[in-house]
Amino acid sequence: MEYKIISKFIKDLSFEIPDSKTILSLEQNITKYKVVVNITAKAIKNDIIQVDTIFQFNADELLENKAHIEINLASLVKIDESLNKDKAKLEKIILINVPNEVYPTIFQIFKNLLK
Repeated sequence: MEYKIISKFIKDLSFEIPDSKTILSLEQNITKYKVVVNITAKAIKNDIIQVDTIFQFNADELLENKAHIEINLASLVKIDESLNKDKAKLEKIILINVPNEVYPTIFQIFKNLLK
């Protein structure tokens, strides 16, 4: 086992729909929105890292009525101690493996917000 996600939690959630016109025009203007995913990480203990996967759904600045959704899902990840000196493997776990593993959870939260 190189790593194991031992806990996940919603660290921050922002869901901004300013008015009913925005929600009604969302489907029509969906091509003017973009999804951005950012990853941050910090050591909690020697073998535990917190990986924040931040999902942002934002509209083009030119759109008058726009929604903004941001979900920060934090994961506590236990890392095998033998990896502490292998920077390349740690980067792959933090930047690729963990976000890929938690993305379905983030997308389910996103879908539930829009229902």
